[in-house]
Amino acid sequence: MELSERKLKILNAVIDEYVRSAEPVGSKTIAEKSGLGLSSATIRNEFAELTEMGLLEQPHTSAGRVPSHLGYRVFVDNMVKNYQLSINEQQKINNMLTSRITEAEALIAEMGKSISGITQMTTVAIPPRHISNVVKRFEFVQSDRYSFLLVIITGGGSIKNKIFRSTVPISHEVLDAIAEILNRRFTNMDVEQISLPLIMSVQSELRGYDFILSPILTFIYDALNLVHKDEVYIEGQSNILDYPEFQTPDKLRDMFDAFKNNTGLKRLLEQTCDVEDDGVKVVIGSENPQAKMQDASMVISNYKVAGKNVGAIAVIGPTRMDYGKVAAQLEYITDALSKILSELYPQFGAERALAEHTDDTQGE
Repeated sequence: MELSERKLKILNAVIDEYVRSAEPVGSKTIAEKSGLGLSSATIRNEFAELTEMGLLEQPHTSAGRVPSHLGYRVFVDNMVKNYQLSINEQQKINNMLTSRITEAEALIAEMGKSISGITQMTTVAIPPRHISNVVKRFEFVQSDRYSFLLVIITGGGSIKNKIFRSTVPISHEVLDAIAEILNRRFTNMDVEQISLPLIMSVQSELRGYDFILSPILTFIYDALNLVHKDEVYIEGQSNILDYPEFQTPDKLRDMFDAFKNNTGLKRLLEQTCDVEDDGVKVVIGSENPQAKMQDASMVISNYKVAGKNVGAIAVIGPTRMDYGKVAAQLEYITDALSKILSELYPQFGAERALAEHTDDTQGE
């Protein structure tokens, strides 16, 4: 939608004032505070035209104007990239980013808390794909002659475990042999490549122990099949209580339902992650395919390892959010997160380079 420079400035001024006050904005307020040098009468005329274009709305006849979802969209498309973080803002974020966590999933969860704290909004994140879904190792811990613990660790730090009990004594040597076979066969494999027949084929390498191998292998398949399928990290849900837009019982119920049944949120972040694109994506109000989220907006940014998207983090708040500031904060944080993950998982970059080289060679 093409707008004159004056209309864009007035729209910008209305949104800035509405973000600050959460109250309908009048022409007199814009005339006094915007610095545009326009009279109230001129601004009223522009208000009328912007309302007719669907960019502003008038809640009541005697009230001022508020931005519509379309108005926010025009604002975001034209102005969101203009916000620059100050040195103080960058330093504050850098202080929150100092973490000694070295496992990807715990790091993403911690980052979600940090972003929620910085923005005072709700954050949603999905764990890093490709890294998290790789089997790191299998370990057995023997309790006594008849029981032991199996621990499965993935690349992202996810841990699945179960205690097994046998009707006959199991030696430490047998458990070591099973662990050696499992680690040799499946370490560094993506869980999606590990099928039930592939797992059960381990039995051919260790005959005579089917009575304990069968339940172990069945558990491994079930555990790996569930890795991260429904994993979503949500932080700062209570922050929405601070915004007047969500004070009615119906709107609160819708938001908390969306957080609880978060399949739609996860799908939206996965779709964003699938697009190899830099920068942030903004989903405003009615643009959200989830009906219960259409009173809110989302700012989404991907994070990467070795230049490849592996996950995404979103900030959720009222449509009356400071889009430029939130987008700049989130992009700064996901850029920093990408650097941290690339340092933690240098092998991912090497594997990607090898795969690309192989593809190029095969194409010649």
